[in-house]
Amino acid sequence: MDFDFSLPTNPAPMLLWIVLLPLLGSVINGFFGRGAAKGLVSGVAVGTVATSFLLALYCFTMLVFAGEGEHAGNTAITLDLYRWFSVTVGEDSVPVNVRFTMDHLSGIMTVMVTGIASLIHLYSTEYMGDDPSYPRFMTYLNLFTASMLILVLGSNLPLMFVGWEGVGLCSYLLIGFWWENPAYAAAGRKAFVVNRIGDFGVLIGTFLLLSSSHTFEFSEINAGVIEYGQRQVELGGFPIGITIAGAAAFFLFIGCTGKSAQLPLYVWLPDAMAGPTPVSALIHAATMVTAGVYLCCRLSPVFMMSENVMALIAVTGALTALLGASIGVVQTQMKRILAYSTVSQLGFMFAAVGMGAFAAGIFHVFTHAFFKACLFLGAGSVMHAIHAHGDADIRWLGGMRKYMPKTRWTFALSCLAIAGFPLIGGFFSKDEILFGALEGAQHFGWVGYAVFVMLAVAAFLTAFYMFRLYFLTFEGEFRGGHAPDAHGHGDDHHAEPHESGDAVTITLMVLAVGAVLAGFLGLPHWLGDVIGVHWNLWTPWLTGHEGEHGAVAAFAAEAHEGALSPTMLGVIAMTVGSLVGVGGIGLAYTWFGKADAIAPERETLVVRIAVVAGGVLGIALCVLLGLEIAEATHTAAIVAMALGLVVLGAMSLFALYVGANPRVDTYRWAMDKWRVDELYGKTIVAPLRGISVVSANIDRIFVDGLLTWVPAQAARGAGWVLTRAQNGVIYAYTIGLTIGAAGLIWWFTYPHTDLVGEAQDANVTWTADRGPGYEYRWDFDSDGDWDTDWSTESTATHSYGGDDAFYGLVAVLEAGALDVESIEIELSDDPASVPVDRLPVEWVRAPGEGEEAPRDPAPPTVRLEGGQVVLTANDAVVRGGTQTDEDREAGTFRLSPGDTARIGLAGLRIAVRARATVQVRNVFGNFTRAREELTLRVPHTELEPIARTER
Repeated sequence: MDFDFSLPTNPAPMLLWIVLLPLLGSVINGFFGRGAAKGLVSGVAVGTVATSFLLALYCFTMLVFAGEGEHAGNTAITLDLYRWFSVTVGEDSVPVNVRFTMDHLSGIMTVMVTGIASLIHLYSTEYMGDDPSYPRFMTYLNLFTASMLILVLGSNLPLMFVGWEGVGLCSYLLIGFWWENPAYAAAGRKAFVVNRIGDFGVLIGTFLLLSSSHTFEFSEINAGVIEYGQRQVELGGFPIGITIAGAAAFFLFIGCTGKSAQLPLYVWLPDAMAGPTPVSALIHAATMVTAGVYLCCRLSPVFMMSENVMALIAVTGALTALLGASIGVVQTQMKRILAYSTVSQLGFMFAAVGMGAFAAGIFHVFTHAFFKACLFLGAGSVMHAIHAHGDADIRWLGGMRKYMPKTRWTFALSCLAIAGFPLIGGFFSKDEILFGALEGAQHFGWVGYAVFVMLAVAAFLTAFYMFRLYFLTFEGEFRGGHAPDAHGHGDDHHAEPHESGDAVTITLMVLAVGAVLAGFLGLPHWLGDVIGVHWNLWTPWLTGHEGEHGAVAAFAAEAHEGALSPTMLGVIAMTVGSLVGVGGIGLAYTWFGKADAIAPERETLVVRIAVVAGGVLGIALCVLLGLEIAEATHTAAIVAMALGLVVLGAMSLFALYVGANPRVDTYRWAMDKWRVDELYGKTIVAPLRGISVVSANIDRIFVDGLLTWVPAQAARGAGWVLTRAQNGVIYAYTIGLTIGAAGLIWWFTYPHTDLVGEAQDANVTWTADRGPGYEYRWDFDSDGDWDTDWSTESTATHSYGGDDAFYGLVAVLEAGALDVESIEIELSDDPASVPVDRLPVEWVRAPGEGEEAPRDPAPPTVRLEGGQVVLTANDAVVRGGTQTDEDREAGTFRLSPGDTARIGLAGLRIAVRARATVQVRNVFGNFTRAREELTLRVPHTELEPIARTER
């Protein structure tokens, strides 16, 4: 029997409803939820997101069946709505369309986001149901989901950035949801500010891609990256050794470090625990922190154009994974431990991205969504049971398995998934990442092996601290739930813990099933060659197969001489992953399986070993990086690698100092999160705060004071003075009117003029101001004898030549073709120094044989002698003019007006000064005059001795 899987409607319009439904729920609850019943608020919030999930599942199903056959890697569902705006780049007008696209990558993300968000919304109906601001909470939760869907489904960078900023705004609102607590409000503000730093990098990367590709669309950017990506970035017209693709990828990654909490911008995520537990689950599992990984995969062809940036991403991810895990080992708050586990797991994802294993990175995003949501919501269930607000301290828990069996089993399964226990959830995605690191070593050399070792250590720590968390929370005896003196009473003050309601436990069970089974979607492809059964649905779905390009890029499969086969690499990765996972669980069981308290001395030992290993590995990386620098040729690459060497070296030396020095309290350093926040506070926050104080004082004193207060007071004072004249006395008004009328009469009966000259060589056009009834006569050389009769023409032209036309001589120093303003030197009988040292030219003569170069070379001088200018060379190179025998002996040169001498690369031109006078009379017979001077360029002229300099 043949089945027809075709559906009656086009799925494309449903993409709009996938986004609009959560947004509509946010609007309804935001405007009308305050006075509505709790059931109605819950129905709107949960119903809109759940319906969005069903629509996403329907569209994804259509995508799956549409992708069967020969085009399995590149099918997509696209909805064009309208043109938002356009920008002009060069001669092209680049449109920005509101267009949603579901391809193989965004389809997975959409189903994951809506599915996990639906469960978290359902969970919140019980967990947050008694909060007086419950409608506001559900409003923010709906808006958060809608923003993430815009980010995922947007087909271009501007639309994606709307969602990118939307999740940033919602994180601020939800982390600081209980804003009455100053610490919670500060945590929300911290998340907002840190993410703005990263967002600036996304904008720069966007503009770089736009300027080169002339498009905002992801598909067009990826398709054309081979053509434009290899062009060099230029500053001032000079290439700096960085390609367009490399620069864009670098700045985009900076944005990802903020949104996805990587070094150095990870510091906001642990403090995000200030928000309600469902918020933590949504941020960590399905929305905000996965956005950076998604963006890297979305633009994977761009990132793959720069191996240096890819290596940077991989090392940053591995270091972040190790850093987060080392802090999580000693923490005592449930949500804080889970927060640092998220930082660490995100490091795994970025390490995969940096190694070119984009499909593996997204695979871990997918499996991580299930077990991390289950872990956070499980922690919330425990907190709800013991009536803890904010977080629960594992030092006072224990024995919760007796009271919360459903929460206990779901939490245990999720711990197995995140620890990488064989055949459970995260085991497969972690294995793919470790395999990707080994396989990436064929392209990145030692970076791949270093990343593999760091991730293996981080995986061991993860298994250890997650089962430390599990054993101290659920095993042993119940220790009261709260510190005995926290509220001034004993342990028995709080009611006995209890299992959560169905809305919570059903959510946890669904997520636990996903945490266990999600990994089976991507069984390692190398394993299929061993067992003869290929069951890897994940990688071909994303990367394509049989020559088809997929939604994400991947390195082409190629054999490297002397390299291990993929099967052998896979066996190594799976073996190491299994050993570190089981080993971490075993160590945690040995130390905490039967214990009723934390063991700082044991945790310190684990941290010391891990930190020393990281430090040794970091030093090795520094050595290898130094060798890379020695072989580099581009200045930009050398500077970038040198900066990385300094940072990595400092981190490695610090790790060795803290881990190997017995006098250092390593446990306290790890408990204090290695005091990174304190470092940022001293080196970044404090200086910025000082700058802000100075800026505020400038604003208060200068802007509010001098520019605002002073003019206001001046206006007030002027008003006071003027109002004194308003005294009601008639004769006072008459005197004022008479004085004003006299001033006007004087102004209109006496002429007023200014004189302006415009020279063209020796020809000057003089122009005076016009006026009613004005007549003019001119004295072009200002000798007191008028050269013209009275005329109504306000403009006169005169050609200067001859001794009597010139007012004086002037030397003009010029720098030739350089765009430097010329310098005029007044001439007299006394020598004047030529300031040639003020020009960017060479002018000092080379020393002769047996001479030494002058330490303080003397510039040339000029003076008047008769009708000529005498130029004395001193220590300068001078060419031009005329010389007698005496001049040669004295090192002097004679110049006439119009002559030019060369002083090194500069020119000294002898020009003349002309001074004109105009006399103006009006119809009333009143006179005025104006006088102006100009420096003129004239041809060579022999003058008689000039006896006058003033007339």
